[in-house]
Amino acid sequence: MWLAIAVVAVGLIYTGFWYYGASMLMDRVNTSLARLNADGRRANCEEPDIHGYPFRLGVRCRSVFYEDVKEGLSFRAEQTETAANIYDPRHVVMKVGSPATVHLPFLPPATVHWDGLGASTELAQPFPTRVSIAGSNIELAPEGSEDDARPVARISAGELHARQVEQDVEIATSFQELKLSEDVVANVPPLEGRAMVVVNDGLTMMMDRNIALRGQKGVIEEFVVGVVGQKAGISVSGPIEFDNEGLMTAQLRIKVDDPVGTAKILAEIFPKVADPIRSATGMLTALGNAAVEIRVVRGDAFLGFVPLGKIPPV
Repeated sequence: MWLAIAVVAVGLIYTGFWYYGASMLMDRVNTSLARLNADGRRANCEEPDIHGYPFRLGVRCRSVFYEDVKEGLSFRAEQTETAANIYDPRHVVMKVGSPATVHLPFLPPATVHWDGLGASTELAQPFPTRVSIAGSNIELAPEGSEDDARPVARISAGELHARQVEQDVEIATSFQELKLSEDVVANVPPLEGRAMVVVNDGLTMMMDRNIALRGQKGVIEEFVVGVVGQKAGISVSGPIEFDNEGLMTAQLRIKVDDPVGTAKILAEIFPKVADPIRSATGMLTALGNAAVEIRVVRGDAFLGFVPLGKIPPV
């Protein structure tokens, strides 16, 4: 009898603490939304609800919305759920419902559909120490297009990871079976790739809410794009920076796998420069697996002392 009474008492006390934590979490959600709704920004969680009893604690929104007028950003998505285990409240996982409407300053408005999209983060001040996003069967279409309209881009799976490394931010991403619509670029076969980039002083960029490349620098640790099921591919690595005028300065190592196959694919994608691409095939074949050193000085690209052309400012 006393054991049963003790179990019931512990359960009641735990339940009371859980609902107390739920009340505190709701207050924090409301406070955070109020803080976000200022200085040209708007944020909303429609019909917020606390869930996860007994071992988790999280927030469920019927829909979410965020807009930053100054940066030209906006995001709207269907039902979104966040949750954290009671014993590790700083590790938060999120599941986002499809579809979402996205506005970015450098792209036309788009609608994104997916089969599954999840994220996790390790909370800290002033920014999370780590963020990971993974999705499957992601399709990108112009905003306002019909549901059966052909997407402009589709990937079967993709991931994005970011973490703090002292004051820098390290970003890694990968994608599989990227397919682009013929309306965007013709004759592009399915692609796959991965990249890892270090953004120097990235924390300052986030604190200043500055996503522009001008005045920034970093290191491309790895950038690889290849054709699915083939050896053809290109890899790039090296330090890179942009001055306040948007001109690039970099020291890049470029390696081409299967030069003949890669040149054939590039010539089909860019028919106007097919002849120069074919002309470079012999040199690349002679290099074998060796990388080519490309030097860029304020937008002027050189292969050794041979000028290659001008790269426009970003």
